[in-house]
Amino acid sequence: MKKSLRAFLLSISCCASLFGAANKLSDIEPAREFYVDLEPKACDTKCLVTLLKKGQIFSFLSRFRENLANDELSMKYRDFLAVNFGSFGSSSTPSFVPTGSAAKIAVLIPQKTIKSYSVIVSNSIIAYSAAAKNKALAQFFLFDDESNIGSVLENVLAQGFNYAIAPITDAALEQIADERYKGIFFYVPTLHASLARYEQPNILFGGVDYDGQIRSLSQKTDGKIASISDGSRLGSMLNRQVALQNPDAFLSVIETKNVDLRGELRRSGFMGASVFLNTTLLKTSLISSQFRVYDVNVKKVLCTQICYDPALFSLTQPSDRANMLIAISFSDIDENLLANAKLLGVDLKYDRVAYPVMFGMDYIITNFIDKNAHSFFMESVSGSQVQYKTQILQPTKSGFEIVE
Repeated sequence: MKKSLRAFLLSISCCASLFGAANKLSDIEPAREFYVDLEPKACDTKCLVTLLKKGQIFSFLSRFRENLANDELSMKYRDFLAVNFGSFGSSSTPSFVPTGSAAKIAVLIPQKTIKSYSVIVSNSIIAYSAAAKNKALAQFFLFDDESNIGSVLENVLAQGFNYAIAPITDAALEQIADERYKGIFFYVPTLHASLARYEQPNILFGGVDYDGQIRSLSQKTDGKIASISDGSRLGSMLNRQVALQNPDAFLSVIETKNVDLRGELRRSGFMGASVFLNTTLLKTSLISSQFRVYDVNVKKVLCTQICYDPALFSLTQPSDRANMLIAISFSDIDENLLANAKLLGVDLKYDRVAYPVMFGMDYIITNFIDKNAHSFFMESVSGSQVQYKTQILQPTKSGFEIVE
């Protein structure tokens, strides 16, 4: 398959047959030998060949990357999809076509922009499809980056799509907000409406409510507040949000790759403060441990959903987490959705993109395509934003516990 625009159609009814009912995984031979490889490293040619030899077909499908595969593996990838889901068209741009079906939801995936989340988005939709057992279809439009989104949108428009899921950054908002596409309902799972420069009645945002999380965490503090960013786009945005809500907050950016952060952390602004860590999980664990090691007497360590990860327990000591609070925005998750997502290597409980993506599928299907369909989600929509309920958790010896 070429790196240019690619599209394949996925039938939800066919996806449902992969998993079956009453805890039966599948009637398809390879599926009975199914094994989920949760190794986060890229799966190269040797890795993919090993998965095939072991009969781990769905791990092969979920971890396949064209740039890491040879021609033979690419053919096997297409052949397996064709055998189990439908047939591939013969055009120069491969498309995945289930017999007698027509896609209703376009899914736009700028691969280089959202990187590893490309797989999470597609697998989340497949998992939802299997759980919902409805007749809606999703067509995936895979393209390099958001600089190409104009031609993709023209393609979506030309094919007559009325609904689209677009996991994009704010850089592409101007284009989907163009008057030409007002007839398409766009759902953006990666952005919150408060951060959008463009708001249109046909655009719904489902991104994590970081602003609400920071507000809820700020209410758990008294006295000094400080905030640390790692210099990333998200970290910098969160630092700005902290400053907007807490004008007197002491702000710091720690971009260094040095392991020893003593010089950075023993600044007066951190002493006796409640500190927001707007950093990666790894850097959060490093900073929280060095607060303790270097006797930086902080009142609380505060984290948004970017640190909501079970790996936190293996990366930190109990004493590092003793005064840590983490805000999350998602509700309880249907067990069927959880199970189907795990089969495809997606941890729906902790992934901050998978949950909004599934909500988008659910919302479009139950509000437009099939209003009699069962909804798996409790969140409501107000204006142009999905309304998430923020909860505060504390990492304890027994796991993440809700703080009242």
